[in-house]
Amino acid sequence: INSRIFYRKLLQKCIQSGVQCLQGHSGSFENPSTLILNTINGEQKRIWSKMFIHTTGVGANQLFKRDLGISIPFRYWKAHLLITERLARQNLFYIEPDEAGLMNHGNKTIIGFNEDEIPCNEPEFSTIPEKVEWGKSALLRMLELNEHFLHEPVACIKIDVEKGYKNSSSTRSVNMNIFEPLPNHICALPGKMTETPYMVDQLIKLVFERLDDLKISKRPCDIGK
Repeated sequence: INSRIFYRKLLQKCIQSGVQCLQGHSGSFENPSTLILNTINGEQKRIWSKMFIHTTGVGANQLFKRDLGISIPFRYWKAHLLITERLARQNLFYIEPDEAGLMNHGNKTIIGFNEDEIPCNEPEFSTIPEKVEWGKSALLRMLELNEHFLHEPVACIKIDVEKGYKNSSSTRSVNMNIFEPLPNHICALPGKMTETPYMVDQLIKLVFERLDDLKISKRPCDIGK
């Protein structure tokens, strides 16, 4: 699946349905129900809502602490990837700990590594040389390559919260996590980009139940006890 094309289609569908998408603006909360939006044109607008959904990723900690006065026990985990020219016809996975997995995207191969994540205090994206070499060794155990093969190492940050916070189920995983640190403020962490469509589906169900449309007749299972 080409996720960029998929998200483009979702965005176009939202716009056709009347959703207003604002990019490049900044904002802060005046109170839990009112957002002050600072537009790129220098204007200020107040946005009131019954519910806010926060999908700010590694910026979530700053948002909740700065604007809403809530300290959330977020945790950050750094993992590494190698980007190379395409190495194999099919995707390949070695499922043992410390081994590599290959995912092809067009003419590139993205190599990830099992049990690679290490905790870090802040979300920053510098690579750790020892981890890069460890990853290269795992790849060379899988494929017969020249040890000086061309590659680009990158670091990515995964974010979760301590298990049990606000009924969170997160425990150092890439599972989706949705929790409510403040009434009507939903924080959503997809775990990884490929899980975002599933997370959106779960958020829509949550919003629908909270903002119930009384014009729509309930089903027997909605009113049964």
